[in-house]
Amino acid sequence: GDHAASYIAADIAIEGQVRSQGRVEIAGRIKGRIEADEVIVLEGGVLEGDAICRVLDVAGTISGAIGAHELHVRATGRVEASIETAIVWVEAGAWFVGQVRHRRAG
Repeated sequence: GDHAASYIAADIAIEGQVRSQGRVEIAGRIKGRIEADEVIVLEGGVLEGDAICRVLDVAGTISGAIGAHELHVRATGRVEASIETAIVWVEAGAWFVGQVRHRRAG
């Protein structure tokens, strides 16, 4: 489906659950759990908690547990998490700490 992106601005803080069928872009702070097709943590954005998604793209900060088909950690990204994923890209300069369990792609 073609769902619009949801944008969580830098001045927004959310505690609890966020669910979306589409893309969620985080410039602010989420503490809790997010489930979406794509989760984009922008530079300056923070996710404390769990992310369940198809694609997770991190230029900001994540701490918690990640279940994603694809994980991209950008040069500005900071990830401290237990991760289950099929595909991981980590750019040079990224800060990446955690256990990765590889899923079979498919």
